[in-house]
Amino acid sequence: MKYYLSGAITRQPDFKEYFKKYENELRNRGIADIYNPAGFDLLKASWEAYMKFDIQVLLRCGCLVLLPNWRKSRGAKVEIYLCKKLGIRVVKFHDLLRELARNAA
Repeated sequence: MKYYLSGAITRQPDFKEYFKKYENELRNRGIADIYNPAGFDLLKASWEAYMKFDIQVLLRCGCLVLLPNWRKSRGAKVEIYLCKKLGIRVVKFHDLLRELARNAA
């Protein structure tokens, strides 16, 4: 299953490092197939252009992972809405970690 990271990017000066930290933590827990929207650069594209691109990727994922800052993101709210309507799983990052720990035990 492919996991899509979702959180605030706009007006977040360190968003690339922030997203990378959570991506690395999931990789360290054995999840290899992760889409990190902060890792793709559309060369100063508009919010709308980023969202159009990212939604195409999201539709190929099986799980939307909400990073702790997701409430600050209008894009994350759009992604949550789409996932709920389309039957794509939505899970908070720390809930996913607890789930992974239970499954590893």
